[in-house]
Amino acid sequence: MGFNKKFFTTAGIVASSPSGSSGDITNMSLSATKTITAGSQGNPRGIFMSVDGTRIFTSHKSSGQNWFNQYNFGTAFDVSTITTVQKTFQETQASIPDYLTGLCTSNDNSWISFDPYSTNNYYRRPFGTAGDLSTLGTLGTGSCSRGGGDRVSASQCVSHDGTKLFITSTYNIRRYTLNTPNDFSSQGTGCGTTYSSGGIVTDMGASCRGIGFNLNGTRMYVFGDNRIMGQYDLSTAYDPSTRSNFLKKDLSSVISTNGTMRCVQLNLDASHLYVCMTESKQIHDFTL
Repeated sequence: MGFNKKFFTTAGIVASSPSGSSGDITNMSLSATKTITAGSQGNPRGIFMSVDGTRIFTSHKSSGQNWFNQYNFGTAFDVSTITTVQKTFQETQASIPDYLTGLCTSNDNSWISFDPYSTNNYYRRPFGTAGDLSTLGTLGTGSCSRGGGDRVSASQCVSHDGTKLFITSTYNIRRYTLNTPNDFSSQGTGCGTTYSSGGIVTDMGASCRGIGFNLNGTRMYVFGDNRIMGQYDLSTAYDPSTRSNFLKKDLSSVISTNGTMRCVQLNLDASHLYVCMTESKQIHDFTL
């Protein structure tokens, strides 16, 4: 499960073979589970595993204050080597009326993006040192006019080529183009391209808390409450409106603790898929 450098470029992650890009969950089997240790801010509201498999980032609200925590892997993609909290960052400048549930980092760990619960604003900060939470720089702000449940942040992810950022709410999936790959400051503002998640919720039979993609964007994973996960094929890469061939997976028989999935991430040859959950604080490693 080591970090294979040939799959990583400055523009993002690319598959070197058809088998490396498939990421089919049909025969997924649980390989390992790691329960991370909650820091002094308590259980996470949001969680994200970096694309290179070296970091876990979590978001928290404690005593009216919002925080990010960082966990490091001793060996990339080996969940048994995840450390205790290594870095923390208190967010004091963003307007956060409730708490943070959606966050992600760029493929090269040069930026973090986050979307607070119950607000029109979304935010980003650059890392001074790649993937080092204690070095976050100046806050950048965007805004998307949203109402009701559409303001309920769920999760975020970035395409493996570094050109698209996805922000998921309770009702919609929004796709933003990054004019410079992996540079969240090139995201611009507004609501991006919006896709309703209503059909996905119907297929899953559960709330959609987020999405993820295989290495070339032709397969989309959807995930949510009560250990429910799904897979679609996309006829156009990274376009949720072109989905077909839905496959539903109820993981309750292999994930023993109930909770909400907030992040799904492939390793760099698509032989493993990682499911990150908040309430249980668990990272699950599945072999594909």
